[in-house]
Parts: sequence; C-alpha cells; structure tokens
Amino acid sequence: MMRFAALLCATCLAGVCTAAAPDDRMPDHAATHPYPLGDKGDLWLMAGQSNMGGYALMKRETEPDPRILFFAAPSDQWVVTKDPVHNLFFRGTAFIPEGTEGAEAADRAQDVSKAVLGTGPCLFFGKHLIRYTNRPIGLIGVASGGWMAQVWDPAKMDLEKMPPRPYLYGPMIQRVIQAGGYGKLKGMVWDQGGSDGSQKPSASKDYEKNLIAFIRAVRRDTGNDKLPVIVVQMGRMVASAVPGAPGKSLGGEPYDDLYAAYTEGWERVREAQRRVAETLENVHLVPSADLYPLADPVHWDFEAYERLGPRVAEVALSQVYKLPGHGTPIKLQSFEVAERRDPRTGGPIPGHHQTTLRVRFSGVSGQLRAAGRATGFSLRVPGMTPEQARGGAPVIFAVEFDPDDPAAVLLHVTGYPEKLHERGVVLCYGAGLDPSINITDERDMAIPTFGPVEIPAPKEVAVAPNAPHDAEVEITIRKNVEYRPGGVGIEWRLDYAK
Repeated sequence: MMRFAALLCATCLAGVCTAAAPDDRMPDHAATHPYPLGDKGDLWLMAGQSNMGGYALMKRETEPDPRILFFAAPSDQWVVTKDPVHNLFFRGTAFIPEGTEGAEAADRAQDVSKAVLGTGPCLFFGKHLIRYTNRPIGLIGVASGGWMAQVWDPAKMDLEKMPPRPYLYGPMIQRVIQAGGYGKLKGMVWDQGGSDGSQKPSASKDYEKNLIAFIRAVRRDTGNDKLPVIVVQMGRMVASAVPGAPGKSLGGEPYDDLYAAYTEGWERVREAQRRVAETLENVHLVPSADLYPLADPVHWDFEAYERLGPRVAEVALSQVYKLPGHGTPIKLQSFEVAERRDPRTGGPIPGHHQTTLRVRFSGVSGQLRAAGRATGFSLRVPGMTPEQARGGAPVIFAVEFDPDDPAAVLLHVTGYPEKLHERGVVLCYGAGLDPSINITDERDMAIPTFGPVEIPAPKEVAVAPNAPHDAEVEITIRKNVEYRPGGVGIEWRLDYAK
C-alpha cells in the first residue's frame, strides 16, 4: 500500500485527464497535470495562510508575465499568473469565528473564491526572480487559515481517509505530485503562523516543534530531503482587544487578558520561525514585520507586497540559485556589553551610569540603515515586582549604527553594565503585535524580530542562542515557554529539552 493514503487519482482517457474523488488511491508520484515546460523552468511551492494568497487592494495594475505560470484551482490547469492571484490558489474553507452570527456568518461561509480582493507576493516574487535567472517558473499555490495542527499536520495524511478542508497538508502534496513537482521543486516559500497566534494562541507553544516536523515531512513527501524552504517571519496585527480585558480568541479560547494572549502568541511564533531558520539546514528567514501599509488589521496591502515579493526572491537568488550580488538572510550574531565611553576621551562619562549594548548581525549587504530614527529595540525585566519597579527599570534612550562596523547597532542604556546581567534583563527587537521597526540593509533585507534574549555580563560576547537539533531524533527545542505579566513587560521562562 502506498504511503500517501489519500492522493488524488486521475484517469487518462484519449489524452484527457479527469480528476477522481480526493480519497481515491493512485500510484506514487504520478504527474497528471505536469508543468508544461518541464526542466526548462523551475517549480516553486507557495504555501501558507491568507497573506500568502494575498488580500491586498488593487491600487495599480500588475502586468502578467507569460513566463510565470500557475497551477490554478479549481480548474487544475496551468495558466498565466495574474491578479487577483488569490483566485488561483487551492484554498481551505472560510474560517468563521466563534459567536459570529447572522449576515456576517453567512458572508464568511461563502466559497472563499468569491471573497478575494487582489494581489499577494507571488507575481512580485516571480518577476524579480526571472529578471535575474531568465528561467520560466511554475507556481503551485496552497493557502488556508487555521493553526498548524488543524491544517498542516503531516500525520493526518496517513489516516484511512484524510480530514476535510480546511486540512490542506495532504491536498498540498497531491497538487505537487499532480503538477509534476515530485523530486523537482526548486524550493518552497512558507508564510503562515497568524492563526497559531490569534485563532488559537495556545497553539503557539508548539509552533516550533510543529514547523520542524512540517518541513521534514514536506521534504520527504516531495522527494527532496534538502528542499530549500524560505520562511516569511510573521508580520503585524492590529488587535481590537482591549489590554487587560477578558475575552475569547478568534478560535474560542477564553483568556483573562485577551490582548496579552494575542501578543504572547505572536511573539512566540515569530521567535520560533527565527529559531527554526537558525537550526535546520537550508531554511532561510525573510522578516516582514517592518512592512507597511496594511489592507486591514492583519493583511498586507499592495505596497508591502511590492517589497516582500522581491525580498523573498533575493533570498532565493542568493541561497537557492547561488547567484552572487543578491540579498542574504540577516541573522542575529552576537552581543557585547560595556560601560558607555566618552567618544572624545575614551573614558567614563562623568556623572552618568550608562551602558552600551553592541548588537551585531551577519548576512548584511552593505550597511544597516533606517529611515529616520532606528526603532524597535526594547528591554524587559522578567519577574520585576512592584517594589522593585519603584526604583525604575533600565531603558534604551538612544540607538545608533556603529561607525566602525556596518553590521552592528549600538544601544545606549541607563544603568551599570553589570546590573543588567545581574537583574536578568532581556532584549527584544520587534516585540508586540504591531511593532514599529525600520532597520534594513542596502538591499532592503530587514533584520529579524527576536527575543527575549539574555543580556550577557560585561566584556563577554554572547553568541545568539541556537539550540542544537539532531536530524535523526526530533527535539522540542523550546520545550516549555510561559509568559506571565510581571512588572515591566512580560516574563518568559525557557526550558530546553536535552
């Protein structure tokens, strides 16, 4: 019996392929609708949630390129990619939040193919890629709302009968095989995680483990154990929940402070995505939380996709196609802590107790920069009691780019250097649901959101945390993460599996 327990069967009669029911069986790896250009072009799998499909308003005309084809649903035909590109995706069912009733529920229950707005990253990605590779590409798009365990669990594909949509992992593998992509995918772009942070925030605790399992399974089930995967680090959400007020998440989970639950969930997912890209081979991170504007409280608008598509393509060009001169993923590399010095004398600044935290990144093209004031860094003091808070907390009062290192940022902080380490102060970049961040390099590659990470002792260099991962034994890198409101910011407790 074949491993794929519910792959789409197709019968070819007189050269015409007709699709049978999704729960039928078929021989492994049979391409029923192969990419028409074969090895003369490159196949890319585009998967994730609605921000992958695209909900941007059509503010300007986007001209199709006949070299960029899309394996369209529901026709199962290869067509020229054009907007609204979301219409071409194979999608899950519409998500209806708990408590939604009446006209709003009826509207959400419509076939999602009737509820699209416009463009997404695909066309911008494809055009930028072709500009430098001069190779046609075929896109296989699969998108749905829902958290990882609900929609993208590889284990459910091995059931006697696959679950119905919104479950999409099995159908995604079906479509790759149908399109002739088994063993032939050039890479995968993954943009997902919002539902794990807002529909079901509790799911964010398992996101890192689930994403690792998902990537391994995709590589196995598409016939390439080294398949390049480009992960779009989750963006922003403007929540209507009131801080401190109780409520239920979009998926119906009750919380005493719903806004805090959303915040914690989104931060967990972003950090998990960063860590997976640091841990697994051939997984590359593309940050997106610095992009703007939004088309609604959670979806990117046109101008954001104009930047995101080329940003993903730059990473594909440098990391997958191995072409020199293109943007590379920026990674958090190290921290150094020292007493702030007078730039003229090199000695201490009289009357001031200040610290300079030097944060260095790898993968920077040219030098780091920001439009206006560099923003996004913040400090937290885990477990600070009200009594301790009366004495104040350390704050970042100035951010500047290191004049001696184009890949480093200098954070000037109140207080003695040794006190930061002793009090367990942690550093974040891009914390919160809707952070204001703006640091990129000269190729518009953004530094990743991260944190919290511990600040090292003075004169020590702390390498950015990267827990080991054994390719043969599944390890839950972040075994347990708890967030508690505690004085300033949010308390994090990290326990790593050994």
